[in-house]
Amino acid sequence: MRFNNFNLNPVIEFRPRYWRRMCSTSAKPHTPLAMIRTILLLIPLILSGCRVHESPPDDRSAAATIDTGTRLIRITDEGHERVRASGSRLIAEVRGDSPADREFIDRLWTEHHASFPENQRIHYGPDASFTQIELVRGSERIVVGSWHTAERASPQLFASHSGLVSLGDRTRAEALAAEPKAYRRLRASFDAIMEAVASRKKR
Repeated sequence: MRFNNFNLNPVIEFRPRYWRRMCSTSAKPHTPLAMIRTILLLIPLILSGCRVHESPPDDRSAAATIDTGTRLIRITDEGHERVRASGSRLIAEVRGDSPADREFIDRLWTEHHASFPENQRIHYGPDASFTQIELVRGSERIVVGSWHTAERASPQLFASHSGLVSLGDRTRAEALAAEPKAYRRLRASFDAIMEAVASRKKR
């Protein structure tokens, strides 16, 4: 840098000898190798001005996730549609508050969760009461409802996979044998969970 003799304004001069001295290598300064070396020397200076700012984790997403240690079985009577607005009635509940309870819930989950695929969890309608089972294991949750428990109220009532029908001249075992295999499996697991929870409550 030097000053103009007339107005003392600074004049910036580019002096190649200083640039060549800074970038001096064993190769000649104007060769492609020297230019590449210069570029490589400048890259860290360019990148040092860049900062990547990561957003802090969103606490709301963590709060919405079910605790991986949660264990729960809840059985409720939901009633038919005209009564359902008044709320459900708790029949039984088991929480994983102790190692024994957690083991009990995990065992039932392992044995029966495959019986409740997502497209086979609603077996009730608006004109009859039904029983609902809620299974929770960590972040996994199953809610399945069936109105076949209403059969206990009427000897001639049968809950098929498509609705409530009359047994007629059939026995309940004959009517159930004619149902799809997936529905029979669902009913068997449903009843097994209810019986296991009821037996545990009596202890």
